Amino acid sequence: MHRTATRFDLIVIVAVLAAAKVVAQRAPSAAGPQLQPNAGGEAAAVKRVVDGMQPYLAQGQRNAGGRRWSRSPHLGTIVAVSLQGHRYFFPYGKATDAGAPFTRETLVEIGSCTKTFTITLFALAINRNQIVAEAPAQKYMPNGYKLRAQQLTPLELADFTSGMPDDPTNLPRGLERRSIENYTVKDFLTWASNYEPKTQLPAPYKYSNAGIGLLSYLVATATGKTWEDQACGACRSPA
Repeated sequence: MHRTATRFDLIVIVAVLAAAKVVAQRAPSAAGPQLQPNAGGEAAAVKRVVDGMQPYLAQGQRNAGGRRWSRSPHLGTIVAVSLQGHRYFFPYGKATDAGAPFTRETLVEIGSCTKTFTITLFALAINRNQIVAEAPAQKYMPNGYKLRAQQLTPLELADFTSGMPDDPTNLPRGLERRSIENYTVKDFLTWASNYEPKTQLPAPYKYSNAGIGLLSYLVATATGKTWEDQACGACRSPA
């Protein structure tokens, strides 16, 4: 197992945009589909496009109070581009606070992309009659956990009306402490079990990592398959 990047990493996937720009910029080549990955001409053209995102790693902004902030100079990024069957990887900065470099094998958080996967799996489970959107969420809780919020439903988690905060309140403050080794499934589900809405549900819309996280466990329980198995299976499916 390669070390997971434990800092807050920005992952940029630019396949469609980069491909369009590169194809437009590149002169016709006799090599065609036989061009090898990372061959000089194509790789250089892709890199010119990708290099254009670097200013966004250090841009400054002003908030409502007029204060200026800048992104950390130590922020790390790896950009992956898939173009006409070839794959390119461009690292910027470092993968960890200790200074480890990015490689093709570096494990990083994919962030809120997982929300799209989770909601899709939820919708598929509804269509298969494996989960009822407006049933009590407790019906699908993993064994050994009982929700204090008995009125909570899977749908309220899915559409951000559960009232849950952005992140669990027992989440470690330091980003380097938020790996699965330090913040476990038990830690999260224990917090979720004790969560009590501060208002009647459905609550006003509020973006919540915690709510979608809990929904993923409900879907796993309802379908009998882990989130990872379902998400990877959906990616491999010809449908």
